[in-house]
Amino acid sequence: MIITSIFIDATRAIALNKAARKYKSQALKADALHFSSDILSSFVVLIGLISYVYGYHSADAFAALGVACVFIFMTLKLVKQTIDVLLDKAPAGIKEIVVEMLKTLPEITSVHDIRVRNSGPHVFIDLNIHVDPYLPLYKAHAISHDVEKKISQRIEKSTVHIHV
Repeated sequence: MIITSIFIDATRAIALNKAARKYKSQALKADALHFSSDILSSFVVLIGLISYVYGYHSADAFAALGVACVFIFMTLKLVKQTIDVLLDKAPAGIKEIVVEMLKTLPEITSVHDIRVRNSGPHVFIDLNIHVDPYLPLYKAHAISHDVEKKISQRIEKSTVHIHV
């Protein structure tokens, strides 16, 4: 029965993790983490029961401690992820991707004040670019639109604000 439970929870956790990545959903990620903790705790209980059957009577108490440790670890992991979302923590690597993209554009002389944050599945990017000061305004504006379009195409579900 426990092995069946582990198998069912594993398939649920895999499906929920896949959906969480696809939709960038914290709720689905939390549910996947819940099933992952169920898998680990069921596995620890199974080891405790098998050990008890073979005469290791203290294995049950150790299994209970193991389950408690699994829940504490998973809870701390989920709390960290939730706090990161609530504080709009910038996703790792996005700023570097933007800088590398802008280095390849000869029209841009410098870039600074890049700010990146998440809000749910969306990424908001603000940045300042410098172009040749003698360019006509319409050309500088066109460059900013090109940069915005390139960043939006590269970074899924992003909203880009550029100051020239």
